[in-house]
Amino acid sequence: MRAMNTPEGNGIIRADYGASVPEIEATLRRIIEEFFLDKDGFIYACINSRTLEPFRDSDPEVNQKPIHESWVANGSFPYDLKRTFHNYEDSDMAAGDYLMALMSRQAATKDAATANKARAFFRAMVKLYDTVAEKSPYGAGFLPKPYSGIDRAHESFETSADQYFKFTVSIEKYGAWTTDPEEKAKTREMLLAFARWMDDRDFVTSYMGDPSWGRLIHLMHYLGYFAYIMALGYRLAGNDHYRQEALFFRDRMMAQGSRSPSPNSLNLVVEILDRLVDLMPEHKEDWLELMARDWDNRHAYVNDDGVAHFSGYTWNCGARMASTYNTIVKHFPEKKGDLDLTTLLSKHNRLEHFILQIGADDPKDMTYPECRYSIVSQYYACWLRAHWES
Repeated sequence: MRAMNTPEGNGIIRADYGASVPEIEATLRRIIEEFFLDKDGFIYACINSRTLEPFRDSDPEVNQKPIHESWVANGSFPYDLKRTFHNYEDSDMAAGDYLMALMSRQAATKDAATANKARAFFRAMVKLYDTVAEKSPYGAGFLPKPYSGIDRAHESFETSADQYFKFTVSIEKYGAWTTDPEEKAKTREMLLAFARWMDDRDFVTSYMGDPSWGRLIHLMHYLGYFAYIMALGYRLAGNDHYRQEALFFRDRMMAQGSRSPSPNSLNLVVEILDRLVDLMPEHKEDWLELMARDWDNRHAYVNDDGVAHFSGYTWNCGARMASTYNTIVKHFPEKKGDLDLTTLLSKHNRLEHFILQIGADDPKDMTYPECRYSIVSQYYACWLRAHWES
């Protein structure tokens, strides 16, 4: 039962999370379970920091800009969901990090209850996939941002490389983690459907009403995801066309890929390249060169405490940077001194570190009003991943 409407529940999320890393870990797990899991057991991307509930149309935080002036105005999803889009905007990413956190905890602790929670959450992710496969005109393999949860997921036609990657890689890892042959078969079905869907559409997706031309884009997390899903498809199906496509995107990453402009991109790029080291080891030097470049470029916009400055705003990104750091030191042991992981995780002991946007350079700027009230489930999940993967 969710505790958000009880004094005890409010105390959990608003009070100190603990004086030590183990205490904080226990609190964060409770917060995700009690505040962020919806009726299907899927995960809200954000809740409102004032109400500790998902955003509602009546909340003043979502009514500070007319919809036609907002950045989601032309988004390919129902109009009646555009004020409350933040509830599920990054749910597919949060889902991936949360499932990986659960699997990492179970691997470290051998805890049966954690294993059961991972299986239950995997079933929610499968329900999203199956609902889209059955009801969406885009068909099996399309992964929308489910702006009103799973029941209406087939009404959304918005997606992004961000959402696809975290969801895909967690499903891939779940397939290796589970001992259930039916679950293993389902993960293979889903992964191949993702690969076919991208390939069939020549890597063209919609982003807030505009087409994103995958072969022409310069953003590293997009190029990296396309290389990853093609390399994964090749490993699973042996289709040499997929291998050739993965090489196309590798070449574009090397020649035209831009340095990550934000902590979101940094986190995705490093983790994507980690998978490509495994899937295409013959190009390991290229993947590691790109990985080190993006990690070192973080100094352009993010401090060691995870507070980031970009696009005229200040953002909390420490938990995501912590999980990125674990991936980096796996490949570059000499970079262990780049961050003090224990200190960084210990500082994330209050709600303020899990709010999406800290502020804007111009106090009058209202481009992203809801971001200042959004508590982010993915930050809690990334903290848990960083702890259990270290």
